[in-house]
Amino acid sequence: MSNAVLPVYGPSPVVFERGEGVRMYDDKGKPYLDFIAGIAVNALGHCHPVLVKALSEQANKLWHTSNMFRVPGQERLAQRYVDLTFADFAFFTNSGAESIEGCIKIARRYQWSKGFADRIGILSFEGSFHGRTLGGINAGAQEKYREGFGPRLPGFRSIAWEDVEALKAEIVKPDLAAVVIEPVQGEGGVREASHDFLRTLQMTVSLAPFDAKGRKRITQLINKTNQFNLTTRRYTEAQVAGFETSPSHYTLQVSASDRFGDNGMISVIIFDKGADAWVCDTWLMSCRVLGRRVEEAALATIAAAARAAGAKRLVGHYLPSAKNKMVANHFSRLGFALLAAHDDGRTEWALDLADYAAPELPMQLTGSGEVE
Repeated sequence: MSNAVLPVYGPSPVVFERGEGVRMYDDKGKPYLDFIAGIAVNALGHCHPVLVKALSEQANKLWHTSNMFRVPGQERLAQRYVDLTFADFAFFTNSGAESIEGCIKIARRYQWSKGFADRIGILSFEGSFHGRTLGGINAGAQEKYREGFGPRLPGFRSIAWEDVEALKAEIVKPDLAAVVIEPVQGEGGVREASHDFLRTLQMTVSLAPFDAKGRKRITQLINKTNQFNLTTRRYTEAQVAGFETSPSHYTLQVSASDRFGDNGMISVIIFDKGADAWVCDTWLMSCRVLGRRVEEAALATIAAAARAAGAKRLVGHYLPSAKNKMVANHFSRLGFALLAAHDDGRTEWALDLADYAAPELPMQLTGSGEVE
């Protein structure tokens, strides 16, 4: 059969006709286990009945309206992403390459908005692949994809994989807008970045008890944070001052900074100290650092302090509000076991300190709360 498809790719001669779950069947009926999943697209397998039903229903109603009009289903999905992740907004794209293009634009626009119009540098690593768009091939470090498309565009550059010294030299250059990295390279040879290498890109997290210097900011966060707030308890500045010297409370104020700036105080935590168990009174965080494992660093610090005081477990409570749905599974994600779930949405959790092991984290911890 002649092929009128532009020969950009080199497809296998196998032709697949149908799929069920994780299996695909070629035109001769031979089954295959699908480890490619459409290049990590078909996360739910082929022909999942829920997806088939949803797609069939939509196909019978409306196909496409463009972004000139509101799409209620899209808005609902975006809100779910926002509720369950660090994000404030969701932007839907058609491919990974388009996502990379969006990230390049966001990084450069962000630097411009802060008054750094010259910060256009995008740093990548040897062997990386970031799509086949013009921006993608310039962000990637494989010459074969740029061949025939002119010189590399201004601002794009690459260094050797896991060259820590080269990375340290690059991230202090005044024109750098962003670093794009695959923690596990695919086209580069299925190479996993080591923790030591990722730490070079790390942020610094400072953990310290409440004090007079941070009191006003602590009070502000306690009374304004709604989304990432496990209990939404509010305290006055005088009450916060009381926590500073209370022997029955453990407190943490957490700050974070990285190569691109100081995020300031981003988390406030209060635990009631019991002989056997420490109970979480307040745990809140800024959405700016969600997904960067700061909560794991905080837990490691708290667990170390509780163990040193002779406690056997940590107990957490989730009290639902109109805005904090995104943290309903916070304790579950940190390894706590569910103790109770109530009809009104409240849940109780516990972490056995004898079973807890602090994870290796790609960040530097400083301050009096530093984990040894």
